[in-house]
Amino acid sequence: MSVPAGSQAATGFYLTGCLDFSSGICRLGVPAPSKPALFMATDPEGHPATGLMFQTLGQSGQASLPLQQPANGPEHNPAAATLSISGNNVTLDTTSGFQPADTIDAWLVSHGTAVQARSIKVGGGN
Repeated sequence: MSVPAGSQAATGFYLTGCLDFSSGICRLGVPAPSKPALFMATDPEGHPATGLMFQTLGQSGQASLPLQQPANGPEHNPAAATLSISGNNVTLDTTSGFQPADTIDAWLVSHGTAVQARSIKVGGGN
């Protein structure tokens, strides 16, 4: 499962690679504190693990490091924001704290599996 090239978190993105749907677009879990998403993953040693996701967050991506400080701009620090899931579309709830060329990394749940979405452009001047 992967995020299509050129996707932007500010306008929304989705995961592809699910062969059980004719579109290939993956169905996503919508975790909430009252209804968490159950997932299976592997721990750092390669052993199976299960967990619950209570919300989805996008955080400053590894691809954005080191963070670039714009001249005469506000301090550019690592940031995180919640993600909204509507249908199969994922959108960054706010871009404040991010620069337009930043990327985010996030964990999503699809088909009961934890999926890492990496290097998704925030938006703007990418």
